[in-house]
Amino acid sequence: MSTESPLRRMVGGFAVLSAATLLAQVLGFILLTVAARRLGPGPIGSFSFAVSLVGYFAIPANFGVTALAIRDISRDPASVRQVMGEVIVLHAGLVALPYVLVVLAAPLLGADELSSRLIPVVALGFILEAAALAWVLVGRQRFGILAVGRVAGALVNFVLVLLLIEPGAGDTGAFEFAWAGVAGLAVAGVVTLVPVLRREGRPALVLDRRRLAGRFKTGVPLGIAAVMVSIYYSLDSVMLGYLRTTEDVGQYAVAYRLPLALIGFAGLWGSVLFPHASALAARDPEALRGQLGFFTSVAAVVALPIGVGAVLVGGELMPQLFGAEFAPAGTPFVILAWAAAIVVFTISTGFVALALGEERHYLIAVTAGAVGNFLANLVLIPTAGMTGAASATVGAEVIVFALIWRRLHARLGPVPLEWWRILRAAVATFAMVPVLIALDGTLSAAVRVAIGALVFAVAAVALGAVHRGEIRAALRVGGG
Repeated sequence: MSTESPLRRMVGGFAVLSAATLLAQVLGFILLTVAARRLGPGPIGSFSFAVSLVGYFAIPANFGVTALAIRDISRDPASVRQVMGEVIVLHAGLVALPYVLVVLAAPLLGADELSSRLIPVVALGFILEAAALAWVLVGRQRFGILAVGRVAGALVNFVLVLLLIEPGAGDTGAFEFAWAGVAGLAVAGVVTLVPVLRREGRPALVLDRRRLAGRFKTGVPLGIAAVMVSIYYSLDSVMLGYLRTTEDVGQYAVAYRLPLALIGFAGLWGSVLFPHASALAARDPEALRGQLGFFTSVAAVVALPIGVGAVLVGGELMPQLFGAEFAPAGTPFVILAWAAAIVVFTISTGFVALALGEERHYLIAVTAGAVGNFLANLVLIPTAGMTGAASATVGAEVIVFALIWRRLHARLGPVPLEWWRILRAAVATFAMVPVLIALDGTLSAAVRVAIGALVFAVAAVALGAVHRGEIRAALRVGGG
């Protein structure tokens, strides 16, 4: 097999999943605009609070177990049935108990009556995701099936929301919104589960306590890291619900929608990179170091215009998209867009660290970010509300990146960033600025975003920040 095959498969998988995710994100964004206009900030806030809170109970289902399993089957594909059997048995306990607990605790944990009632419905999602066995497809790098499942689930959710939710539906509409999401996850799960069982065969269920305990124990650092990541991505919404109101949560959910979509794409890249990097780390760490420098430098080309563009159009974009009631979401959106830009730039570093087996140092980094985020939210939310919560998120991202980057420098040596590329991307970004300023007040914010993106793309290609020939050359040599 040629050295180009793994990298080609990774890039091809990312392209397929990106296309599917883009469609799913577009559908999800349309649904949020429809629901926001039909329900208003209150019900949307209660739903968003329930989603954020349930995320903590969903963590045990993936307490490092699936990430470790992906790495195992990437390095030893023949072990897939055994690994599947161990993970399924572990999930049986790690999913059922948290669901029972969240249902029982819902009346006490809800920020208001509606969020308390929504929690048991929303929590069904993590049961369906655990049953889908999508992680097997990631480890086997069969991304086409994942893409089909993602699109199918998004389409079902989209159709149900449009059919069910009526203007002014209030609490009933919030429940319909939640059940539509559950139905979408169920369809996506079936689409992925059936091919996994057909291709890999029946899982070899493992009831050996020692082996199960060993797998769980090995995944503990990754599991705790997942807790910390969940904290600094969702703690702000939960604390806004407790320290302010669910209407603030609704405004913040709207502000976070586009940045979360960008973070989702970054996470998608990470999920594709992880099995590739896990295999490469075992045989050629030097090539991995070169690829990390290349991927991170290219990510900077994407990240810079996101942050700068948000500053110029973000304040107008929220009320134009979601309605005048959501004008207060403008400032937190701008700040959260910078958080998303940081994630886009840094995402490869975290997944490479995990591929290298640096679970403990990764845990230290995300714990520091989570603690910093919590303390900052405790101070900033009472005084600055949504703006304070968004600022705390940016600070957490910077902390995590700095600690992981330092560890990778010690483990791999200096990562060769392509500063010439980053400088040209900066020039292309600032070529976009006068165009956006000149169009202020003449066109809608959404149209200005599209024009600004086009200007940046043309300038970036003209300056040589990125071009197709270079990408083809990278694929031919296998990266680095």
